[in-house]
Order: sequence, then structure tokens, then C-alpha cells
Amino acid sequence: MWHMRNAFLTSAAALGLLVPAGARAQDDAAIRASCASGIALETTQEVNKAIADCTALIEKDRNDLAAYRSRAGALRYIGEYDKAMEDYDQVIALDNSSADAYRARGDARADAGANEEALGDYSRAVELAPSKAEFYRLRAGVERTLEKNDGALADLNKAIELDAADTDALQMRASLQAAMENQDGALADYDRLIASKPDATGFRWMKASYLEAIGRNDESIKELDAVVDLHPQDISTYQQRAYAFVRMGRTDDAMADADKIIAIDPAQGLTWRAQHYVSSGQTDLALADAAKLIALQPDEAYPYRFRAQLHFSNGDTDAAIKDYSEAISRAPQELDSYWQRIELNTQRGAEGKTQVLADFAKIIELDPTLSDVYERRAKYLRDHDAFDEAIADYSKAIELGSTSATVYEARATAYMRHGRYGEAVDDVTHMIAQQPDTVQLYFIRGYANLRAGHLLTAVSDYGTAIWRFIKDVYWPALTSE
Repeated sequence: MWHMRNAFLTSAAALGLLVPAGARAQDDAAIRASCASGIALETTQEVNKAIADCTALIEKDRNDLAAYRSRAGALRYIGEYDKAMEDYDQVIALDNSSADAYRARGDARADAGANEEALGDYSRAVELAPSKAEFYRLRAGVERTLEKNDGALADLNKAIELDAADTDALQMRASLQAAMENQDGALADYDRLIASKPDATGFRWMKASYLEAIGRNDESIKELDAVVDLHPQDISTYQQRAYAFVRMGRTDDAMADADKIIAIDPAQGLTWRAQHYVSSGQTDLALADAAKLIALQPDEAYPYRFRAQLHFSNGDTDAAIKDYSEAISRAPQELDSYWQRIELNTQRGAEGKTQVLADFAKIIELDPTLSDVYERRAKYLRDHDAFDEAIADYSKAIELGSTSATVYEARATAYMRHGRYGEAVDDVTHMIAQQPDTVQLYFIRGYANLRAGHLLTAVSDYGTAIWRFIKDVYWPALTSE
């Protein structure tokens, strides 16, 4: 009798029958909370955990509406739109009276580019909740994508009628009316947007851009003036107005705004004006402003990098290299200046080789985990006939995770140019594994096998290449004629 009781207890424990009810309830609550949190999480790993927990709930209860809804949202969040739509299908099958369910499936379909199907879902959501402005706005969005502008305009009118404070709908309608060349309607909507937030700048920028687009430049500048008046110490307002002046050909006014930017923030102002000088072909003036920037920030790397770019665009490679060297002396941990100096010294041929290799070595010292630096140095070495060193760098890049066909091809080329055909065969085999339909690779491997003395394997590769060429290239071309 005691043995039977002991066996029963053991089996019950295995089945979880002896787990306290409170503990099971806590576990279920934790799983449900995890499932519901899917769209609020940040990492893919966390979202996948939430999806797995939703799946566990669904496997326990195929009618768990909340779990389907949460899993669908999480799947959409990570871009798994087809799977999300399958779950929304289940949600709607369980409750076909939910406007939010149709709206959610419509969102997923719109995300996936299935706009006609999304339009149907949004229409059903509108039927179920005809007083909800958001549904009309969403339907207008897909109607706009489908170039059904009249329908989109009617829906936006309805959305705004239901919710006059819906600035998203107003903004959409302004843009739509502009596209439909209804200037008065578009401007009226921009005015309503500005009135809704008179101290904000965004809606004024929109109206100013539209006015400029339709050739009403003076009115556009008046809007930009209003923005400047609202935020007289915000340099972005002067920058935007200066760009508008440049587009309108009003260079003196643009330079006046540049002076105002310099007065507020000399570094940004000088940078902006120098860039303007570059775009207008006034390189000497740009270099003069870059020199002022360096005088203003002599211990910073950026002004030297900036002037180096100007020197390079002006064709003065030596001056550019000198400035990149100055930048490196001020910020020796920043990799960008090393890369730029490598590029410039590469153009100098043998004269720049020592510095190029020194800069590659320095980048590797600063970050030995970058596969890209090994690839680029390997190419440089291969181009200079240093095959052993190039092969070592390609091998290091592969070790660090660069396993694309391009890297194997580069190393195979180095092997063959160095006469190491057997190792080249291995690399071409890696390439074929990634690109099995590329006929040329079988010819290349056949050649490498032949040079390595693998006659039978070479014949097999050549045979495969010829067969694939006839089947995939020659015969389709012949039959198409």
C-alpha cells in the first residue's frame, strides 16, 4: 500500500499536479504579462520571448483572443507581416464585431504593401465604428497610396468633421490638396495647423515650403520671418531661411542670415557659410572660413577634417593629408581621419605606401575586431603583389565573420596569383556553396583543379560548367528565339 501511494505521489509530481495552485496562477500571470508586452520591448530576443509565451497560451487555449491579438502585434512589430495577418485572421474569426481588430489587420496589410486588402479592412472598421475619426484617416492613407484621391479627400473631410483637433488628418489633407492643385484649400489647412499651435515652427515651415513650391516667394519668406521672430536665438531658423534665400537667388540675404548664425554660434555659422561657399564654387572663401574655424577651435579635430575635405575637393592632396594628420594628432582614437588619409595616400602610389600600411596597422591596433580593415588592407597588399600578407589578412577577415562570396573570391584570386591552386579550389568551393547557379564559378574551379593537378576533378567541373551553360543560358536563349 505504501509503495502504491509513493508511486502515485511521484507520478503526480511529474505531471505538475502537486504544484500549488497559487504558484501556477503566478506562472500563468507572468506568461500572459510577457505575451502582452511584445510591442513594448526593444530587442528582438525579448520580442521573440513574448511571442513564444503567446504561443504557449494559444497552445493551451485555441480560443485565447488576447494571446492571438498580442502575438499578432509583436509579429508586426518585428516585420513578420504574413504571420501577423494570420493571427489577426484568428482574432477576427473569434470576434468579427471588433472594429479595432479590422483596423489592426488593416495596419499589418498596409505595412506589407497589400493596400487593396488594407482598404477593405479599414472600410469594415469604419462600418463598425462610424464615429471614430482615426479610421477614416487611416483609410485615406491607403486611398492616397492607391491614387484614389477623391475618396481620400472625402475621408479626411469626415475625420476632421469628427475631430477638428486631429492635426495628422489636417496635415494629410493639406498635402493632398496641394497634390490636387487646390492651393486655397491647402493654404487654409496650413493656416488651421498654425492656429492650432501658434508657437510651434513645424507647420510654418510646411506652409513656407509650399508657398515657395508654388512660386509665392515673398509670402514664403514672411512665414520664415515669423519663425525667426518666434525663436530669435535658434540657429536652425536662420539656416532654413538662409537656404530659402539661396534657392531664390537672394545671396546677400542668405549671407546676412549666416552672419546672424555666426553671432549666435560661431562654429556652426562658419561651417554653414563655408559649405555655402563650396556649393557656389567659391573655394577660396570656404578655405578662409575653415581657417577661422580652426583659429576658433584649435584643439578640436573637426575643423581640420573639414578643411581637409575642402583641400581635397580643390585638388590639393598634400594639404588635405596634412590637415588629416593634424586631426589625428588631436583625436587619435577617431578612425575616420585614418581612413581618409589612407584613401589619399593610396592615390600617391609608391610614395604613400609606408603611411598607408602604418594607418592600417593603427586602425587594427585601435579596433582589432573590424573585419573590414583586414579586407581593405588585403586588397591593397594584393594589388601591390604582397600575396602572402594579403592571404593572411583575408583569412583574418574570414575568421572575424566576413564569409561572403566576395571575400572568398578575393582570397582565391590571391592564392592563384601566388600559385597556390589547391587552396584556391577550397575558396571557390565556398563561393559555389553560396552561388550554386553561377556557371562561371565551375569554370574557375575547373581551371584551379587543373593547375593543382586534379585532372579528374577538373574534367568534372568543366563538364558541370558546360552542362549548366547549355541548360541555363544557351537553351533558354535558343528557345526564346
